Amino acid sequence: MRAFVLLVSFVLLGACTNMVRSETPWFGPADAIGAPALRDGVWAAVDPECAFDTHLALEEWPDCAQRRIVRGGEELNLNRSGGGDRVDYNWSSEAFVLTAGELRINQRACGEPHGLREAEESPESSAVDEAVSRLVYCYAALRAEALDADGRIVAFTTWPIWCGPQPAQGEGNPNVTNKPFPGLTVVGEYCVADDVAALRAAATATEMLLPDPRQRARFRWIRDGWR
Repeated sequence: MRAFVLLVSFVLLGACTNMVRSETPWFGPADAIGAPALRDGVWAAVDPECAFDTHLALEEWPDCAQRRIVRGGEELNLNRSGGGDRVDYNWSSEAFVLTAGELRINQRACGEPHGLREAEESPESSAVDEAVSRLVYCYAALRAEALDADGRIVAFTTWPIWCGPQPAQGEGNPNVTNKPFPGLTVVGEYCVADDVAALRAAATATEMLLPDPRQRARFRWIRDGWR
């Protein structure tokens, strides 16, 4: 369970394959107008196996808490490096758009995909790698579970938007579907959507492939502020 939650972290990891990406953003701030926003402040993953004192400073939280700060359309992440007597912390920031709709779409710039093949393999693989390298926007579905008195989201469930079902063992590339959802085209180990309708349909189709609620990541608001 813990590994899956980390995989579908609120921060969409660039290394995850079989996920919808795009070269340019499908959504902008106008697409979020009129819909409940995430409440600003400190957030954490909901994981029964991850026990910690939420009153402690974020530096003292375990990594399984997936600590982060939401501030408007920006997410701040506290990163830890080093170990032993020498531990350093630094903040990273990512902008995101959370679209309106019953099933929300979380779009963010996630950077160049990791793990691209070496360009020298063949001209064909070089062309694929070049196309994949331009797919720098990532997408996840988000369903609000609770609102506060002011109508802000204080708990939600999220999951990555897949290209299609994972291929059966021994069938094609194990990292990307061989049966993409309608309106999606596989590019390398990712895929692109023909339009917003195809992207939203893929979000719903992915949810159907994750019938157990424990297969989807949950997050909750903890407190105001940024520490």
